[in-house]
Amino acid sequence: MTEKPKNIEATFNKILNSSVSVGMICLTLVVIYNALLRFLPIASSQMAWTEEIGRLLVLWLAFVGAGVITREEKHFVIDLVIDAMGPRLRLFCKIFCDLLMIAFLIILGWETVPVVIDQMGQVSSGGVEMPLGIFSLSLLVGILIMIFYVIRNSVNHFRKFLPETGRKDGRNG
Repeated sequence: MTEKPKNIEATFNKILNSSVSVGMICLTLVVIYNALLRFLPIASSQMAWTEEIGRLLVLWLAFVGAGVITREEKHFVIDLVIDAMGPRLRLFCKIFCDLLMIAFLIILGWETVPVVIDQMGQVSSGGVEMPLGIFSLSLLVGILIMIFYVIRNSVNHFRKFLPETGRKDGRNG
C-alpha cells in the first residue's frame, strides 16, 4: 500500500477513535446529569432531553464502535472449528465470511437508506426537536464504516491466501 492511502486510513482511524472517546465521555456526562436531575428540585421537563440525547449517543456509539471493532477483527466469533483447520483453509473461510458480511451489509444499507430519508422529515418526541432520521443515520454510518474495514481485511486475507510471488527483479524475498 502506498503512503497516501496509509495516511488517509491513519487519519480516518484517529477520527473514529476520537469520536468514540468523545461520545463515551458525553454519554457518561449525560447519564450522570440525568441521575442528578432525579434527586435535585428541578422541573421534570428539563430531564426529557437527557434521555433522548442518551439514546442517540448509545446508538451512534454502538454502530461506530462496531466499525472500529471490525477494523481490529475483534467481533465475537466461535473459533472452535476454525482452529482445527489448516492455515490455507482457515484463510479461505475468512475470505468467504468477509464476502458474506459485505453482501449482508450492502443489503442492510440498501434497506436502511429509505428509512433514513423517510425519518428525516419526522421530528422526534421529547425535549429535543431533531429529526428521527438522525437515530437511523447512525446505522447507515456504521454500515459504511464496517464495509470499508471488511473490504480492507478481505483484501489482506486474500493477499495471504495467494501463493508467494517473486519480486519484479526475479529474486524472492
